[in-house]
Amino acid sequence: MIHFPDVKITTATAVAEGARTDPASTGAVVPNRVRAAHCRVEGTIGSELRVRLLLPDVWNHKFLMGGGGGYVGTIDNQAQAAVNLGFATVGTDTGHQGGVTDASWAKDNLER
Repeated sequence: MIHFPDVKITTATAVAEGARTDPASTGAVVPNRVRAAHCRVEGTIGSELRVRLLLPDVWNHKFLMGGGGGYVGTIDNQAQAAVNLGFATVGTDTGHQGGVTDASWAKDNLER
């Protein structure tokens, strides 16, 4: 078993095939997004970098990092639909919560 001392898993949720909820929200109906059965794992890396990992039930043994736009500010994974093709994929909030055009959160903080 691999141990990552700076990683804390907060939730792991099984999502059924055909589920019509957006994994980035609290349950809003969003058609044509993630439809394959998968496990949604959420957690933190370090003190504040939040992540959401999607692990498909039928994995193609490949990983695709999903980025976000601007300075992100919320957990974003623009590649989340790739789980439908069997990719494991993850998105982060880059260590902060805020607007996509405000980078003041990163000043004097090496982790961010």
